[in-house]
Amino acid sequence: MTPFPFLANAGRATTTQVALGLVAVANVAHALLFAWLLHAWGEIEDAAPFERIETVIGLGLLGAALFTGIAFLFWFRRAYGNAHAVGLHGRFGLGWAVGGWFVPFLNLVRPFQIMGEMWRHAGHARVGPYAIVGLWWTGFLVGNFADNIGTRMLNGGSNDAALLAVKVLLGSDIVSCVAALLAILIVRRLTAAHVAMSQAKQAEVFD
Repeated sequence: MTPFPFLANAGRATTTQVALGLVAVANVAHALLFAWLLHAWGEIEDAAPFERIETVIGLGLLGAALFTGIAFLFWFRRAYGNAHAVGLHGRFGLGWAVGGWFVPFLNLVRPFQIMGEMWRHAGHARVGPYAIVGLWWTGFLVGNFADNIGTRMLNGGSNDAALLAVKVLLGSDIVSCVAALLAILIVRRLTAAHVAMSQAKQAEVFD
């Protein structure tokens, strides 16, 4: 009996994709607001309306990100277990599928390593080129780093720093939106691949 039984993951995958979609929409709204601000830079006399709109969108983005983080972790852990159930001999224990996101510095590589293991194991024919995983992880890191830097710069005080900060935050939203869309693709393909691999494995047993 396999120590990793195959468990249904379609429901978690659907929830995660919806959550990622909300993040993408919030990023687009945020980016459009910053694009408008850049277009009107120097002509705005009262920044209060912009600040109120940015606060609302920012809170929506934060809520969507928290929802996505929880949903993704639930999906990710089960996906890693299912990958083991269909034959993956991974380098990491199942607990790292969650814990790897919370260990400082290690969280810059461990989730990517685990996703990479699952992707390569599923095979190019089922999920597509490995570059998709690399682009997703790069976009995820760059988007988060740029958001952190832009937010710090926005509080810098000078007009030039604020203008540069808005440009950085706009770029962050665009990159993060792309990363969210790539994550939707990854969740969808990997979940379907695991189902197909499980069915193939069961068919071999009954042959």
